[in-house]
Amino acid sequence: MLCQIIKCIDYAKRENRYLIIDIKKEKFISALPKFIVLKNGVSFISFCSNEEEIAKFEGLRVYPPHIRGRIGSYRSIYLDEKNYVDDKYLKSLTFDFSCSYFENLLVHEAAGGGESSLSFFTYFGLDKNIVNEINTICSKFPKNYVAIHVRNTDYQTDYVNAFKMIIDQIKGKNILLCTDSIEVEKYAKKEYPDINWLSSTTILEDFNKPLHNSINRDDDRDALLLKSTLIDLFLMAYSDKVYIFKVSKDLFSGFSLLAKNLSRNKYLLQGISDIEGRAFLLANLDRFRIKKYFKYFNKK
Repeated sequence: MLCQIIKCIDYAKRENRYLIIDIKKEKFISALPKFIVLKNGVSFISFCSNEEEIAKFEGLRVYPPHIRGRIGSYRSIYLDEKNYVDDKYLKSLTFDFSCSYFENLLVHEAAGGGESSLSFFTYFGLDKNIVNEINTICSKFPKNYVAIHVRNTDYQTDYVNAFKMIIDQIKGKNILLCTDSIEVEKYAKKEYPDINWLSSTTILEDFNKPLHNSINRDDDRDALLLKSTLIDLFLMAYSDKVYIFKVSKDLFSGFSLLAKNLSRNKYLLQGISDIEGRAFLLANLDRFRIKKYFKYFNKK
């Protein structure tokens, strides 16, 4: 999903618009502003989780037009052939990014990953407190370790064969296993007991659902899982190497790709520093659905 946000940021800059990332409908990521900060000088992006603020947009000219008058109340559903659509008209919730629009408000709600998420570090950073937690955990790890990421909830991985493929490369090494599946974690530690498995911070749940599925979880639990997801991303990025595997549809998870790309770009990680209480890096929320609103940005 970071790739979608980057797409929106690029458009907002080109068209001189203001980007508002609406997090009120996604409970899992509602705590996101607690853990990330805007880089100094970035003044055209903000988060919004307040229904009253969103309601102020109702009188604006909006594209796509079929959600006019229900900016804060429309419901969306995901259709494989169309991406996200509103449940009333089953029409797309986006616009043509190659065009300019006269409408005051543009709405983009879509899923889709890729490798452009690394660019997000230009605009956002991790909060000072979470950076300190990452550094504390890393200080307790061995100097050298490798990481493995396995996605196996909404996307499935043939993890049995995946481990067999790399076992000769990881024997005798310290291994950080990050996964959204308790099934994978149990299998790896039982099948390969001689490996020195390092502990990730994510607290896995017994039901085989993606971590961003926040059904039956309270806000504090969601915030804890979100924070641990961010921490695990950077623990993987600090490793000597990240092993990732393709999921269903012969694709890589966007979260896996970001961890691997961060690990390959250690100079970005060296940029984690405390400058006026801010550390200018951002972790991944790929596949977490976020609605983006645009309105004209008037420079003053």
